[in-house]
Amino acid sequence: DLVVNHIQEVTEAVDIGGKGYGMVISTDNIIVSHRDPDMAGRTATDVVGEDILNSVVEKKSGPMEADMDGESYTLFVEQVIEGWFVVIAISDDELFSDVYDQLFVNIVVSVVIFLLITFLYYLGYRNEQLYGKRMEEMKISKQKQEYEAKVLTLEKKAADEANYAKSRFLADMSHEIRTPINAILGMNEMVLRESKDEEVIGYAKNISVSGKNLLYIINSILDFSKIEDGKMEIV
Repeated sequence: DLVVNHIQEVTEAVDIGGKGYGMVISTDNIIVSHRDPDMAGRTATDVVGEDILNSVVEKKSGPMEADMDGESYTLFVEQVIEGWFVVIAISDDELFSDVYDQLFVNIVVSVVIFLLITFLYYLGYRNEQLYGKRMEEMKISKQKQEYEAKVLTLEKKAADEANYAKSRFLADMSHEIRTPINAILGMNEMVLRESKDEEVIGYAKNISVSGKNLLYIINSILDFSKIEDGKMEIV
């Protein structure tokens, strides 16, 4: 009562996303139509096996697992009319190939992301180490600068103290030397006033000139001491 040629054309076009193939099986143990036209009209048990045919008849609708030609298949069964079943057979390798490919891609992506995270963590850890090292170097450098500043301060203090001691020594020495020189010049002035001997007067004049020159030098040394102490008064 049906045009089988049309059913064959539809069966040959049936698949799931370009995978698997379709056939129509009857409960009379006949392959009504098949992807391979030569299979149409053959005994169903010869093509799919008696166990599979019984399972299809019993299942009537939904997916089921089956072994055909030594391979694992997933069969999608749907009863279309009384005694006729549309069966779409897809091998598990073909059915799950996209899943395996996607799983492989996911694994690769996960590994790449993991490596990227590891690399970024390594960069962060390395930068942290470099930052810590740089901070330690800066700390050491600061301590070194503080130490050098203290040393310079101590050296300056020692130099100031030594310079002050030198100034005090020069000032004291100048005062101490001026006292006997003034006494010598005073006594020499008495010789110049009271002596009548020209030769003695000549000696006394030489003593006076030399003494005044020596006193001028000592006064100059005392002036340097006053300058260093900041006590020099400009007139």
